[in-house]
Amino acid sequence: MGYRFFSYICYRIKRKRYVHSAFVYNFIVSVLKQKTDSSRRGEIKKIRNQLLKNKYNLPLIGLTENKAPLSASSTNLYAIAKRFSTSIKIGRILYNLVKHYHLRHIVEFGTSTGINTAYMAKAHDN
Repeated sequence: MGYRFFSYICYRIKRKRYVHSAFVYNFIVSVLKQKTDSSRRGEIKKIRNQLLKNKYNLPLIGLTENKAPLSASSTNLYAIAKRFSTSIKIGRILYNLVKHYHLRHIVEFGTSTGINTAYMAKAHDN
């Protein structure tokens, strides 16, 4: 038991020592390794779980090169949420990123369900 504890302490000391850039070290400690309060993200988890259980059929309409609509096919809402929304781990990193750097203006492209936007909005009070 003592050897495992000692080797773990050595590992933690060595790991932090190899990051030479102050910005990168601060980013790792303050954003990537920061534990956040899960109660603020609890609402987003509930919405995410509701989307993953929703079996509502959505028509998919795509455009070809000459702007003519393709044949409309349909998919379930849970398939879109499962495939295109990010994981809870990435959501936590987005939350920590906005919280640490006090970002006010964010431009985001391509979210289909809005889960990423919800994580970023939850981090900022306004």
